[in-house]
Amino acid sequence: AQLAAVLLELQDDVVAASRCGDTSGAAAAARKYGSCLSACCSLVLQLTMALGGVECYGAAFGADASAAVTDWLEEEGAFWAAVTSCAGHVVGPGREQLGLQAAATALAAQAPALDAVGLDAVGALLAVALTPESGSCVLQSVAYRLLLLEPSMLNQVTLAGAVGLTEAATGSGGVGGEEVDLPEYVGDDVAYLVAGGVRPEMATWLLPPEASSSDSGNGGSNIHVGRARVHLTAWALLLAHALELERGTRALAVLRQLLREAGHLVHSLLGRLLLPELGLQKRQRQQQRLAAGATGGGVGGAASWAPGSGAVVPAGADGWRLAETLWEVGSPLAHQHAVRATCRALYRAVLRALPATARGWFSDLRDRGLAAAVEGYTAAAEGPALLAAELESVQALSRRAAAGGDGDFSVRASAASREVVAVMKVEDGAVLELAMRLPACLPLRAPEVECRRKVGQQFWGAVQTTLRWV
Repeated sequence: AQLAAVLLELQDDVVAASRCGDTSGAAAAARKYGSCLSACCSLVLQLTMALGGVECYGAAFGADASAAVTDWLEEEGAFWAAVTSCAGHVVGPGREQLGLQAAATALAAQAPALDAVGLDAVGALLAVALTPESGSCVLQSVAYRLLLLEPSMLNQVTLAGAVGLTEAATGSGGVGGEEVDLPEYVGDDVAYLVAGGVRPEMATWLLPPEASSSDSGNGGSNIHVGRARVHLTAWALLLAHALELERGTRALAVLRQLLREAGHLVHSLLGRLLLPELGLQKRQRQQQRLAAGATGGGVGGAASWAPGSGAVVPAGADGWRLAETLWEVGSPLAHQHAVRATCRALYRAVLRALPATARGWFSDLRDRGLAAAVEGYTAAAEGPALLAAELESVQALSRRAAAGGDGDFSVRASAASREVVAVMKVEDGAVLELAMRLPACLPLRAPEVECRRKVGQQFWGAVQTTLRWV
């Protein structure tokens, strides 16, 4: 009823503005038009959050309640289609300011009602964004984009910052980059993720699709595709959330530790969804056919993925934000193009947010042809930006050391050779020099470390320990 009243008022104002002859009257009508438009946008976003609350309660009360919610949505399909059309304009590209203002107003208005029934806006929106049956909820893309657009909601996608907070306050838990005592993993992925701060609405969908539910019955293949896309959507929101967290925060430390311990879930994401959509398996087969017809030819490496070949687009050296990229692309549930673009963005995000996990997955690849294709793609599409960021951090360290007047330690970096050299004066003019060559496919392979100048057998033992650590 509120939405209908605002729409009617908006229609009257548009007519009045078109008939107004004087400038002051037109300006007043325009202001009123803007006010009505903002109210309308806020109301449709409130409807999205309210629907999420209904979805949450439907899921909580079992299959019959969920089916009743689905039936109701289908019966009122025309109304929800109109709401989706309006809300899609609010949170779509080109209307960032309108979307942010409407989201803030909707959040303030809807939060008390959701809180009164034990819910919050983020949980409600996750329930909508992660609905597998595309026909039952047309607001999935709206909820997804709204979570990515509004910073305060994106920061609350998980509750990782509150994990072990009591222990941290008493000095027994980790803070910042230190490890946090998470519950022991006993084989239950969902329970472990929830204990680590992942919301229950999301935790189930982080599991591989075949593990989260069965796809029996008629139309099983379509349901499986829908569930695979929800799986991708859940990971997109989780990684966007992780990359938006500030360095050194407790929430980021908890998430990284959680995903390291549950690394098999990340491995599954990379192998089952991302690789097929990146086209690496197809590229591998093409390379194998070419190699079979060439004399002494092998499987193509990084050269096969040279920038400009049309196969890949190198990432920018800086300024890339996963949340912004995902918001522009839209929900993977919408269309196949969004699925492919999301997969490319998520592969980049895993390399940046979970480099050690990505390296472990790569080292476990047994298909040498596929491993070569992955390495080549990474070196051409992602390596330049990652190397530039790594070398920039080294140069910043060198500048800080020079500014501090520490003449006994210096670092120099070369982008051309992908090499970092650290020189330390030890004693009596003796010098220790370590050279580290970064791989083009960083972080899939470990850097090569070489000691070019060493001093003293006892000191060299300490250096070897350092090299093993590196």
